[in-house]
Amino acid sequence: RGLVTWHPRVVDAVQIMRDAVEVVRPRTEEGHQRMIVDLSETPARLNADPVRLQQVFLNVVSNATS
Repeated sequence: RGLVTWHPRVVDAVQIMRDAVEVVRPRTEEGHQRMIVDLSETPARLNADPVRLQQVFLNVVSNATS
C-alpha cells in the first residue's frame, strides 16, 4: 500500500545490533537488569534497509528486556 519505503544497501548487521543494544541499555540499567551481549567482531554484511533492520533489532532487544 506504499506505507513503508525501503532503502536497501549493504550494511553491517552486527554494528546495527550493537547500536540497538546501546539504545536499550539505559532502560535495562534503570530496571536493575543485566544485559550480556556477545556479538562477533566480524562484520555481517547483508543487503538491507538499515533503518528497518534497526527497528527490528530494537523490538527484539526491547521485548527481551521487558
